[in-house]
Amino acid sequence: MITFTIDTNCVIDLEQNTSEAPMLRALVGAHRAQEADVAIPAVAALERQAGGGYLEHFDLFLARLENAGLHGLTIVHSIAEWTSAFTAWGTSQMHR
Repeated sequence: MITFTIDTNCVIDLEQNTSEAPMLRALVGAHRAQEADVAIPAVAALERQAGGGYLEHFDLFLARLENAGLHGLTIVHSIAEWTSAFTAWGTSQMHR
């Protein structure tokens, strides 16, 4: 099975329904049909959000994925450093 990794820009494309959104929805559909594995790196939760702020909980990132129609994607764990990582998924605080 082929694996695709999407990034924050793909999430934004889906949220804003850009011209790239239909292709991304087709890719997510292939994931749901088990024809492809679509993943997003957990580190995307640490990126600056629209408006300039940062997410304080990983749950907020998961909610953002859900709102963009990306729930259930494979989340790729990242190597973390103490100063910029979620210590656990769920309601954990993000450390900066």
